[in-house]
Amino acid sequence: MESKEEIPMYNGIYEDMVDYLGLDITIRVFERYKGQQVTFPVKLHSMDYIISQVSNISSGKEIKDIARKYDYSEQWIRRMIRKKKLKLQG
Repeated sequence: MESKEEIPMYNGIYEDMVDYLGLDITIRVFERYKGQQVTFPVKLHSMDYIISQVSNISSGKEIKDIARKYDYSEQWIRRMIRKKKLKLQG
């Protein structure tokens, strides 16, 4: 008896999307973006949003928590706080 190899119903990434997101959402994404090449940024949140979140932070623990939450280095968060303070000072 011959074993039949399963033939994927959907093309490339769409097969993964159906498995992960479900058919309805995949169809919506396909209809909206078909023919376009889409690259997703590594960071989910915008820089302006992150800066707004760190603007009132002062303690090291808060900086560490924000850095971990948004996947930035503590050094980067501290730099953004300094820039924000300098901008406010004029």
